Amino acid sequence: MAIGDTYYKSSTGIADNGDLIIDGSGAGTGAAEITELGGTGACDIYREVDTAGDGSWATSVLIGQLSNNWHSQVNELFCSDAANVRLRINNTSGGTINAFAGGVEADS
Repeated sequence: MAIGDTYYKSSTGIADNGDLIIDGSGAGTGAAEITELGGTGACDIYREVDTAGDGSWATSVLIGQLSNNWHSQVNELFCSDAANVRLRINNTSGGTINAFAGGVEADS
């Protein structure tokens, strides 16, 4: 896969307080530009950076709180496994949800 190729990550049956992590690791380049996000229940979306490179993800910023069925388009959210930048969709619905992220592979 290469820069500009489609990137898609999803999960079904995410438990309450469970997460979908979008870090670009599934991309051939190790990075992705996320343009679409969606889910079937309430959740918080975080943009996180592991500044120490130790897996602590100490910098975590809440960028959205959504409810019910939702779909967000025309985003420009960069994530990269190599640069330690990720998105985290956290289920706050009280039940299980499905969630997805889509976009294109980017330069890491």
